[in-house]
Amino acid sequence: MHFNPKERWASTEEGRKKLVECLMTNSFEMDAGIGNHNPEVLPRRYLPPGTYSDLYRLYQAECFAKDQPTASASTFFRTLRISGWRKKIKFRGQSTHAQCWVCHKLKSAIRNSRDINMHAQSCDQYMRHLSGIFADRQVYGQTKWRAKTQKDILCCIVDSMDKSKFRLPRFAAGRTPKTLETKKRPELEFTTCIMHGHSINVFVTDSEQSTGSDWSLEVLALSVAVYLNDERKEVLIEMADYLEANYTNYARGIEYLRKLAGQIAMRRIPPKRIEFLLLNMAGIQRGAVILGNPEIHTIHTMRAMDQIFEWSSVKKHVEIQQPIENIPATSMKGFHLDLWKLSFYENAKYGETGRFPATHSLKAHFGSFLENGFESHRECLEVKFRLSKEETEQSIYKVNDFSVGYVDGQNKAIIMLSIMALLIDLGVKEDEMMEDKALSKAVASFRYVKCLANRTAEKTKPSALDMLLVFKESIRIKQSSTATKKGALRDLLFASVADYNKTVNNHRAWRVGDSTRKLIYNLLRSPKGLLDALKACYNESKPEHAGKLLSNVMEQWKLGKGLDPEFEFKKLGFVQEACGKQQEEHVVNAQSTVNNARKNSLAAAFNLFATNLTNDQCLQDKFLAMAEMTNSRARSVLIHGVEAEGEGSSFAAKNEPWLQSTLTAFGQGIRRQECERVIAWVNYACCGVVPAKKIQFTVEQVTQVLHSFPKNAAAIILLPNRAGDLRSSPKLLDDAADDEHGQVKKQEEGLTITGSEAEGEGDEDPAAHTSADAILRDFRYRLQCAFMEPSRDLKVRPLSIFFEPSTVYGTREGYHSALMITSQDRHNHFLKSQVYKSGYKWACATACHSPSDAAFCTSVVSQKAYSLARSGTLKLPGFPCFETMVADLKKNAHDVPVPTFEVCVPVPNGLAVKQNLVDYWGGIESYQLEVGELVKKHNAKYNPHGIKRGAAEISRSEADGAADDCKKIRLQTTMKLAEHEPTIQDKLCLTCGTCRLIYDVKEDALWIAGTENKKRDVFEVQAPLELFGFGSGDYVEGPEAADVQSDVSGRWISFKVGESSELCVLEADKRLPQHIRSLDIFGKVLSYKDAIKDLENAGEINVKISMHTIEKTEGSNDFCFKAQKKVCFVLDQPKESKKKKANSSATTFGSKIVLTKLRTCQNLKICWRLRLQPDQAGTGKDLVPIRPVAMLTQGLEGKMDEMYQLF
Repeated sequence: MHFNPKERWASTEEGRKKLVECLMTNSFEMDAGIGNHNPEVLPRRYLPPGTYSDLYRLYQAECFAKDQPTASASTFFRTLRISGWRKKIKFRGQSTHAQCWVCHKLKSAIRNSRDINMHAQSCDQYMRHLSGIFADRQVYGQTKWRAKTQKDILCCIVDSMDKSKFRLPRFAAGRTPKTLETKKRPELEFTTCIMHGHSINVFVTDSEQSTGSDWSLEVLALSVAVYLNDERKEVLIEMADYLEANYTNYARGIEYLRKLAGQIAMRRIPPKRIEFLLLNMAGIQRGAVILGNPEIHTIHTMRAMDQIFEWSSVKKHVEIQQPIENIPATSMKGFHLDLWKLSFYENAKYGETGRFPATHSLKAHFGSFLENGFESHRECLEVKFRLSKEETEQSIYKVNDFSVGYVDGQNKAIIMLSIMALLIDLGVKEDEMMEDKALSKAVASFRYVKCLANRTAEKTKPSALDMLLVFKESIRIKQSSTATKKGALRDLLFASVADYNKTVNNHRAWRVGDSTRKLIYNLLRSPKGLLDALKACYNESKPEHAGKLLSNVMEQWKLGKGLDPEFEFKKLGFVQEACGKQQEEHVVNAQSTVNNARKNSLAAAFNLFATNLTNDQCLQDKFLAMAEMTNSRARSVLIHGVEAEGEGSSFAAKNEPWLQSTLTAFGQGIRRQECERVIAWVNYACCGVVPAKKIQFTVEQVTQVLHSFPKNAAAIILLPNRAGDLRSSPKLLDDAADDEHGQVKKQEEGLTITGSEAEGEGDEDPAAHTSADAILRDFRYRLQCAFMEPSRDLKVRPLSIFFEPSTVYGTREGYHSALMITSQDRHNHFLKSQVYKSGYKWACATACHSPSDAAFCTSVVSQKAYSLARSGTLKLPGFPCFETMVADLKKNAHDVPVPTFEVCVPVPNGLAVKQNLVDYWGGIESYQLEVGELVKKHNAKYNPHGIKRGAAEISRSEADGAADDCKKIRLQTTMKLAEHEPTIQDKLCLTCGTCRLIYDVKEDALWIAGTENKKRDVFEVQAPLELFGFGSGDYVEGPEAADVQSDVSGRWISFKVGESSELCVLEADKRLPQHIRSLDIFGKVLSYKDAIKDLENAGEINVKISMHTIEKTEGSNDFCFKAQKKVCFVLDQPKESKKKKANSSATTFGSKIVLTKLRTCQNLKICWRLRLQPDQAGTGKDLVPIRPVAMLTQGLEGKMDEMYQLF
């Protein structure tokens, strides 16, 4: 039987029935069989401070006590983890039990002792205190055992449960909301009295009743009364045995006695009816003479039984009572006696210390109210009866007059309830009370006061809705008893409120004020529908029937096992035999009901699962359709263009440069070739020696270009002469200024010429200058002759090209000699003197002589142009503006609502069913086939790759253990730094940030310590951290790498990447674009997965690792790498120098370390430094290995004065 504390089962009728049925179902089982013990459905519970090792030792002690074999510690902890109990059983960090005040005081005195004498005295007192507590517990244990075995004494223990356990409503988070902190929530008082060896009695009352000493005494008294009633059962059994052994004529009476004893044991007969049944069975008329009235037979009087029954077995249990005058107040024995054992004499002094009250000072308690069906008001009350001198002892039951004494500040409502309960218990009917002059006023006032003050026993002030019924009933009584007109509702309410305020005079805070009276007056005139709705909302959380419910549960519980687990049924064999078949049928019916309910609930749950799966599939289809519609609209917008927020900008024109050029052409007119200029630029200054084949190639290509564009084309050939310095050649400047033959001065900012010819002039031999000039003139003459052949129809003119300062040659002005070649067409634009104007657009092209030159030039030019265009430095026609495009797309973007799935999880290009649901339904035999068909049909359409999501997670204990292993470094040895480091003779040291590495070459041991810092006592190393390299070496691959790797102890490191989570360090190649080199991924330790993801975000979607292929991991979005061939890095042998150095560089520190030991170290791992560079095809990027490095994979925190051994 298990109830979720979040469910409101105790406040609904259905929940209460469920509780009773579960209790009845499990009442015939052992303690271990009651309830659902599956850890998955049980709440978490906390044990006192301790460890799981304490549980194992407790388990060993239990096995040794029962002489059973004991499992090993590993088996015990593995079972504890797998079974799920470790998640439910936790240990508190500190104890929540209350601490003994005496222990606290003595411990404080021991801690704060000023001298040895005071310390010894406090210790002696503390040990004596502990000895006394142990002695008390010994006495309790001995009396409890004696009460269970010998049964000659009665030992009981009373304790109450925390009221918050029954407080409604319950909050799942365990914290009360702020709006309800000041409100009083309904709760119960739950107290249990264990009568060792006899019974367990449970008592329940409302929280509004005070639970002081009177409540404890009352619980004790009722428990003792139950014990005495069971003693009567034993008496009846002894009587039956005695009659059966001596008198054979009493067979019917013997059977009745046994049946009566069984009914008493099964709690089916109220205690006050036992004597009446015995009197009817005996049939003796002497009781009528003594009692005088047949209706008085229900009175509790053992004197009558003593006069009727004269059997010795009964008489020995009946004590002839004398006047009880002197019972010590410290003894509770007198309080346990029934009413018939009290004194019948008047001379008992009431109220005197150490005296027990006489019969005319009678106490009425909560038990009598609850037993007679009254409301649960439990406060103590003393009722005094005045007796005249002429009346006898029996006249006390005629109740002629009475007076009331208040106890604990009682009010009139409790008094009237007590009086009526007492009179009804004495058998006085209501009609007889009305006929009596003394009681008629009491009954009338009882009816009126009850309707006025029936809520004054509560501890909180009632609301206006609570008081509505009170004043409504009081108004009705006033209208029936007075001659007031029925229409004067306001006057009647004023009179009732005045009477109520007089009644609750002791509780001034509860007096009804003007505002409350007006609210009650409005409620009295409200329609019935509104009042019913208000009552339903107000009474929703009030536990009005909780006390009766638990009381009924107790009575049902008694029918089965009884209140005491050690209760023996041997003496009640006839009861078991009579009820056995009925109980068996009840158990079978209950079990079949539970099985049917379980099957129905499973079927309903599976139908819900199938329905939710269908709904998720529909949501997925709807979502995909909406996404496709949105994408189609977006594509239409990009192609045709739309106006966004009053702007006429076209997305297509920004996204597709060629489309923009087309639109521009249509906007400004059709493109005209006569308006364009074509210049073929040939730079011989950078080519060094110019062979004849290159000259012939240049002549053919230039001729073809000039004849293709005869009117608007020209070729400029930069001759391979050394650059002249205009500062030393003023004559040349003057000649260039006076040139009238069309020499062109080209001034284009940003023109760059590279090569050794761009360097400054050196000091050379004049003869060499003369020889060079002759060679240059000869080269120039032959080139002019080749172009001026008549068949080519070309015109050649000399040209000098000047460069602005700080563009090509630093701060000096440089120039080069060149040739300008045009066609003979007289309409050629380059025949004019002015051919260049600012604002013109220039397009450049490069001719290459080999595929390798073409690939290199394409990569360099494209990367440079792309970087400049993206940063905005270079303005290219048609190049998209990324910032403007993203801003415009955001303005027109529409978010597609992502659906919320019930039993599925969205995956890339599909929808996967939660694996925990599949495993759960697959584990039920009756639903395996249906679940398999559903999942198979679903995966065929929505999850073709079979991706799994939502599988059972690793237990928290294992996850915590794994996390601890990753966070904590495993160290073998710890030494004092100042003591151990000087003893290392041959050592290498390396400083890495906040730590130092010390390698003992002789012992092959690596130590780590903190750098010297006087301000701190500890050092901390964060992981991952790149520590050192392994020096120089060579790469080998293929069969040679296989031969090298065959030597396990060799000095080699394999370049092989497996999982994407492995670590690496990236370097940037100089040929990469600026926006790639500016990423923050270079020079840092990160995983391959993060590195590739960051590069993809930067626009590099084609990134590969050298000699590796990328493979997707099945069932997840992760990927792994597979090596195409074996590659390893062979370390060079370390150079031995005569002068040994203690300090080493980070790149060569690992060259002397033994790699076999380094590979076995759990804290260090060999990773790689890689360079990101363009691939040979120019379509992507490659990660090429540079050198291996050692990394610290687990962090460390240690003391400054200690050194820790890594291996």
